[in-house]
Amino acid sequence: MYRGFATGIYTTNSPEACRYVLDNAKCQIVVVENDVQLQKILQVKDQLPEIRSIIQYKGNPPEDCPEVLSVSFLASFLTGLMVTCLAFVYCIHQTTDIRAFMRQPKTHYFNL
Repeated sequence: MYRGFATGIYTTNSPEACRYVLDNAKCQIVVVENDVQLQKILQVKDQLPEIRSIIQYKGNPPEDCPEVLSVSFLASFLTGLMVTCLAFVYCIHQTTDIRAFMRQPKTHYFNL
């Protein structure tokens, strides 16, 4: 089970203040509003080894930052994952041969 909590970073915080909050909270996922806030996090990301993913919810992340996800990408991924889970549950309900289902091609992998 995953658990989490929110910690606030003001839009007026400097990159160093953002680093301080994220480091002390041991954040693994950071959600930023837009490119202005994203740039602050990217400036200090190398000092934050705990961060695994960054999600930007307004605008599109820069193409040269594959570690930054957009909310629209995340929503489409979660929809696909939900369909995969439903297919998995259906398969379990229809057959006891779980190994056959697991050998099918996997299309929805994601590491947050």
